[in-house]
Amino acid sequence: MTFSLLIEKIKRESSPDKVIALMDNKSMVDGASAWRFVPITPNTPEYKNLECPCADVDHEAWEWLWQQVSFDIETFRVISGVKILETNKIFSRLKALRIIYPDGTVDVFATQYMNSLILSQLSGKPQRGKKEKSG
Repeated sequence: MTFSLLIEKIKRESSPDKVIALMDNKSMVDGASAWRFVPITPNTPEYKNLECPCADVDHEAWEWLWQQVSFDIETFRVISGVKILETNKIFSRLKALRIIYPDGTVDVFATQYMNSLILSQLSGKPQRGKKEKSG
């Protein structure tokens, strides 16, 4: 299976349970929302058509996908605003939970959750799990 087909397969098999990791975790939300703006560099011009040597979409195939691209973790840190000491942990969690993808995209359920946070802020409604301050 090629890089492109494998990414699409993983995206189709996504489930909403991973969004729990984003709830009430500003650093995770900041990291996920920043991922779309981090420049991803293919390690070879033909990377999207490379055949994955792995038979199944498992940990090995997931790691193979990430080996086909490069990015600067410092750029991720700057764009996300995540604290220096948290950067690798936040990135590793986002990657392990398959919230971010090596093609520079973000999981659809995570995107929907982040959009709901934005809409909530814009409408002035309290965020889920947050109590309004009484004056």
